Amino acid sequence: MDFENTKREIGNRIKELRKANSETQAKLASILHISPDAVAKIEQGKTSLTLENQFAIADHYHVSHDFLCKGVDNSNTLDTLRKFISFSFQTCTVDKNERKMKYPFLKINQALFKYLYNTARANNENIPAKIKDMWVKEEEKIFLNNYDTPKMIELVPVKEDLIFPDDRNPNWSQSNFLREIDKQLDKLAGD
Repeated sequence: MDFENTKREIGNRIKELRKANSETQAKLASILHISPDAVAKIEQGKTSLTLENQFAIADHYHVSHDFLCKGVDNSNTLDTLRKFISFSFQTCTVDKNERKMKYPFLKINQALFKYLYNTARANNENIPAKIKDMWVKEEEKIFLNNYDTPKMIELVPVKEDLIFPDDRNPNWSQSNFLREIDKQLDKLAGD
C-alpha cells in the first residue's frame, strides 16, 4: 500500500466535499478546531488525517468512513432507501359483518418527508427562480442536518382517481376532501 498516495487521495476527497458544499478551508478549519493551514496540508496529502478529524469530517459532510478512506460506500441504494421509507398493507374492518379490507400504508422518515414536502411547495410557488433555488438549498441543508432523525410518520397513499368526484355519490365533496388532505400534510410537515 502506498501510504503517501492514499493520503493524497483522502485529501482530494475532503477538498471535493468541501468545495461541493461551498465551504472555505477556514470554515472547515473552524469545524475541526484546527488552522486553515492544517486543512490545506490535509487536502494536499502532506499531513495525515487524525481519527478525531476523520469522524468530524464524515459527520459534517454526511459520508461514510469507507468513502473518506477508500472512495467507496459499501451501502447500496436499496439499503439506504429502507432507512428512510417502507411500504406495507394494513387490514381494517369495513362493515358490520367484519369483512376485512387491506389498504396501502407508507412509513417515511419525518426529515425526508419535510424535505420533499417543502421542496415541492417551493417548486410550485409562483416566485422568482433565484428565490426557489435558495429555498430548495436551505431545505436541503435542513434535511442533511436532520436526516438521521429516527422518527417515522405514517401515511395512506391516495390514488388520484379517488380525489375526483364520483357521479354516484352526490354528497361527496372534492374541495372538502382536498382541504382535509392539505390539513393533514401541513400537520405532518409541522411535527
